[in-house]
This record gives sequence, structure tokens and C-alpha cells, in this order.
Amino acid sequence: MLEPDYFYGKSDVLISYEQELEDWILQDIAMRLLKAEAMAGTTDMELYKLRQLGLHQNEIVKRLSALTQKSTAEIRRLLQDAVLTSWDDDKSTLSRLGIDAVSPLENPVVMELLDAEFKKTLGEVNNLTRSTMMQSQRDLMNMLNEAEMRVAAGVQSYSAAVCDILDQYGRTGVMIDYPTGTRRTLEAAVRMCVVTSMNQTAAQITNHYIAEHNVEYVLVSAHLGARTQGKGQPYLAGHDNWQGRCYKISGSEPDAPNLAETTGYDIVNGTGHVLNPLGLHGYNCRHSHKPWNKSLRNPYLDENGNLKIDSEENRKVYELQQQQRAMERAIRQTKRQLLVKQAEIDSVAETDVKTMLQPEYDRLAYRLRMQNQRYKQFCADNGLQTQADRIKVAGFKRAQSAKANGRATVHQNVKSQSINEKSLRTKDGGTHGVNWKIVKSKEYTERFSAVSDNSKANELAAQRARNALVHRDGKDTEELYAIGLKSGKDISAIVDQNYPYGVRRTQKLTNDVERAEGMGDKVLFIHNHPGGTPPSMADINALLSNKDAVGITVGHNGSIYYYTKPNGIVEQRDYRVAAMKCGMYNGIEYREKILEELARQFDFEFRRL
Repeated sequence: MLEPDYFYGKSDVLISYEQELEDWILQDIAMRLLKAEAMAGTTDMELYKLRQLGLHQNEIVKRLSALTQKSTAEIRRLLQDAVLTSWDDDKSTLSRLGIDAVSPLENPVVMELLDAEFKKTLGEVNNLTRSTMMQSQRDLMNMLNEAEMRVAAGVQSYSAAVCDILDQYGRTGVMIDYPTGTRRTLEAAVRMCVVTSMNQTAAQITNHYIAEHNVEYVLVSAHLGARTQGKGQPYLAGHDNWQGRCYKISGSEPDAPNLAETTGYDIVNGTGHVLNPLGLHGYNCRHSHKPWNKSLRNPYLDENGNLKIDSEENRKVYELQQQQRAMERAIRQTKRQLLVKQAEIDSVAETDVKTMLQPEYDRLAYRLRMQNQRYKQFCADNGLQTQADRIKVAGFKRAQSAKANGRATVHQNVKSQSINEKSLRTKDGGTHGVNWKIVKSKEYTERFSAVSDNSKANELAAQRARNALVHRDGKDTEELYAIGLKSGKDISAIVDQNYPYGVRRTQKLTNDVERAEGMGDKVLFIHNHPGGTPPSMADINALLSNKDAVGITVGHNGSIYYYTKPNGIVEQRDYRVAAMKCGMYNGIEYREKILEELARQFDFEFRRL
């Protein structure tokens, strides 16, 4: 039996091999796309595309050969370690059952089983790698075609189009498509393959000893944070439903249900079969089993025969772990984006595009810094162990990390400098103090009269704006209020979050707003901006999730911006195209002009009150 924590970090080395390939693919594609600029729109472009496709493939084939050699040795090491670790636990139980079994390394039958599982796992990993190669070729050709189409349509210059396309690619990386329709990143696919193979290989060796010595029962492991049953899923999909119990391999007894029927895993003649991938030993499952007898004391049950792990506590830990996984994915995504952005900076020729790329890199670097801080704090607050292997990106090494950290500081300084410092006072050494001279003025209150025709709602809006400014004076965090423009009443609020330069909608706020909209009210969202900046793309796009809503940002410098819902999602590339048209402006005015341009394109209202 393997303990659930055994699997943490085990796939690091193998994943790093695969990530090196993926990172190279991202950067190689970026280089080949940007080098095509000189031929964009010419008859030579088709020949160039075919040539680049061939060169890209040749380079991948070379790298695949080296990768296969390294992967082969690592996979064998991983599987052998899993078998021996599981055996250390199994032999103790077998001894308690009066069975003296031979070590796996001394058992020719077991070694044959191990070799068969090794070949199967190696084949699966190689298939993932080959899929990566083929997908990257399709991606390269698709991106070349899309860049050509944008240029032909007069939407963007070639360099600007390519940078937009690469930004989207960097967010996802190379994706693996499964026959079921599921899509996973290469890193996620490899990790799932390795964890599942290690678990299943150790299980098959255990099954050999079970059959060899006619063992009738098995004990399934248990751990806090086990997978819970999703909506519409079968009973066995909730691993917390069946973990920590004794099961009969053939038939069933009142205190020992049938293994296959309950867990979806069957043992026939010493061979294990995953009947349902949602259950025991299925995809990413960290549960194990070992030979057992009902005469032995089950360590997972209390004296009354109840599972020691509380179901609600398990659910809470599982949900926290899922949040942790989401934060880890976001960190890896940002690192990939930084690698691609650096490739763009190094390769792009157009001066006007190049000048825009460095600030974008700096913004991503700052995002990464904030993501890392929030991740560490989240784990500390919830008693979770940080998983360094899950936030690694192979191409993002020490030098890249140091550079990103330096540029994050530059971005942070620029953000502070962009604020009208004359309108801000310092509080406790910070740079986000509220200009109370403006905010307390009669003129400031009167500006809210332009929000709606309901004076009661306008007064409430002014009041809630000041509430946010009072609470966040001198801080870089935000609050969010929702009020009814027809009812003139409070709907909901978020005042207890502390995310730098952001606020996340809660389920309660969402429910409150939906209820108000269902009663015919029009919703006004109000939140503060510590830097006094106009609404972000996220602010504007957030209104699309509502039936009838508008928004206001209130800056610590006394600014007030009003905006309505766009007619569709405003993408980053749309922002970049608009920014290119507004290059003669700078600072806050630059951002205002960009939003004015986008407002014309996406049919929404934006104005400074």
C-alpha cells in the first residue's frame, strides 16, 4: 500500500523533461512566427510556412530522441520505487497473516509484471509526447494563417497580430486532446499518467501476492481531502464514500462488501482491473489497497466501526485543495506567458509594437509576484503544504525568475508614479491615501447626480463610495458595493477581502444581485481604485454576467468613472489595438483614451464624472 502523500513530487523530474520540450516549442513557434514578418502578404509566404513547419518538426524529432532516453530511465526508477515502497507495507501485513513472501526483486513473476507495466507506462508517456509534437505543428500553421488573415483584413500589423496570437497561446500552452473530448495541458497529462501508473503498478504487484497466498480480503487506504462525489456522478466517484474499509475480493459479507461493486476495481486471478476510471486506482487516484483479514484491527475506523475522518472536514479539505490546484495552474500560466512575452520582445522588429511589449511583460511579472504571495498566504492560512513541483515551469529558471522579480518592482513603481501625487496624501508610509479635500467637497457629491435619475440612489452611491474610501484609505485593497438604481437600496457588499488592486465576487453577492435583478431592479456596482485609474477590462467585462447593471470606480485621488455593459467580451488584443491608436497620450489620459476608443467599438458608455 502506498500512502497518499507518497505521490507528492514523484513526477517532478519526468515533468521537467516534458516541460523543457513544451517551453522550447512555445519559444520556437514565437521565433518562427515573428521571422515571417518580411514575407507577410507575399507569394513566398506559403513556401515559408511549409519550410518552417519542416524545420520545426526536425528540431522536435531531435529533442524527442533525447527526451525518450531520459524518460525511459526515470519511468523505470519511479515504478520500481513505487513497488518497493508498497512492498515494505504489504510484507508487514502478510507477516501478520502468517505469510512469508519473497521480495519482488527476487520473484521472477513479479519482475515480469513490473516490466510489462513499465512498457505500458513508457508507451503512454511517449504517446503524450508525440501528440505534443503533432499538436504544435498544427498550432504553428494555424497561427501563421491567422496572422496572415488579420493583416489582409487591415486589422493589425503583422507583428501586432502575432504578439496577440502568441499571448493567447502562452496562456494555454500545448494542449493534449483525449478521445473523450477532455483537454489537458501537457504538464497535467504527464502528472496524471505517472501518478496513475505508479499506483496501478504497485497494485498489480500486491495483487500477485494476494492471489499467490489465497488472500480473500483487502483493506483500502483513507486520507483527509479524498475526492468527493460530484453532481450527477455515481456513488463510487466520491472516494470518501468507500475509503478506509475492508472489502471482499469475491462475493460479499455484511461487514465486507464486494470490492468491484463498491469501488470500481476488480481483482481476478491476481490481476487488477479498473472497471470505472472514476473509482479506485482510476485517474489521479491516490488510494491504495493491501492484503487483509477481518481479524486484524482496521486503523482507519474508531472503536464503533466508524471512519475516523469526518466527512465534512474531508469535504472542506478537498475543496481547499481544489482551490490550491487552481492557484497553481494560474501561476504556471503566468510563467509561460512571461516566457512567450520575452520571446516577443527579443524577436519583434516594429518599434511601436516593441515599446508596448516591455510594459506588458512588467505587468505579467507583477501579477506573478502577487500570485506567489497569495498562494503562500492561502496555504499558510489553511494549513496546506505548498507544492513547489506544481508551480514549476521548466524554462522559467533562476535567471528568468530574477528578471521577472526586477521588472515587477519597476511595474509597481510606475503604478505609484502614475497616480496624481498632488492629490494624494501619505498614510502610514503608503502611497494610496485618499484626497479628502476633494472627496469631502460638495462638488464631489454633486458629481454622483449624473449616475441616474433617482436622487435617492445617487445619494446612496455617494455614501457607499465614501464608505469604501474611508475603509481603504492608505491601502492598496478594494471594496465592492451593489445598490439598486430603481429601488435606491443596498443590495449586497464585499468589505472583508484584502486582495491588492482587486476584489472577487462572492457567491452571496452573486445571489443577492440575481435576486434584485429578478425583481426588476437595475444594479450599480461601486468599487474603489487605490491608484485612481479608470476601470479595467475585467471591470467592464464583469458586467456581462449581469442582466442589467452599470459600474462606477472611485479613485483615492478623487476620480469617479462611470461605465456600462459592452456588447461582447473585450479581449486583451482589442485593448492592444486601441492602445496603438492612442500612442500620443500618456498616464491616466492614455488609459481614458483607450477606453473611449473601446467604448465606440463595443457600444458601451464610458465617462469621467
